[in-house]
Amino acid sequence: MSSDGSVPDCLPADLVKQLRALAVPELRAAREYIDERIEQRRTPIREQILSGAVGDVVGIEDHGAYALVRMRDPTQDGLDGDPQLVSLYHVTREKRPGGKESLHWAFLGDIQSAAIRKCKHCNGYVDENAESCPHCRRETSEPDRQEGSDA
Repeated sequence: MSSDGSVPDCLPADLVKQLRALAVPELRAAREYIDERIEQRRTPIREQILSGAVGDVVGIEDHGAYALVRMRDPTQDGLDGDPQLVSLYHVTREKRPGGKESLHWAFLGDIQSAAIRKCKHCNGYVDENAESCPHCRRETSEPDRQEGSDA
């Protein structure tokens, strides 16, 4: 139902009739169920981040409503810059007109990473403390360290 009270055409009439018959506690339970179903059916934020990232993702901390993403700028490779410098982003899902969702990336700042290494399975960048690679999700035990790492 939109803000003016009209029912979207895509909803079956039987469903609308059943929803109109529900009391407030039942409607809240239905909304909770619908929210859970939407969460189950949408693309996980981790996958959205990896497919839309413009740099080399080093780590993703998924906090449900948002994710913290550590990412290397791809232009750093081969430069004299600090290989341990990564950018930190706060990433959320954002609704667009028409109901579409996109990711909103908020830059929080550059940080020094203790050590960045390459995953031995997919060659993606991984934070030293990560238990699994954000790219291939395989365990990161004993991977090769990136050249220039002090560890």
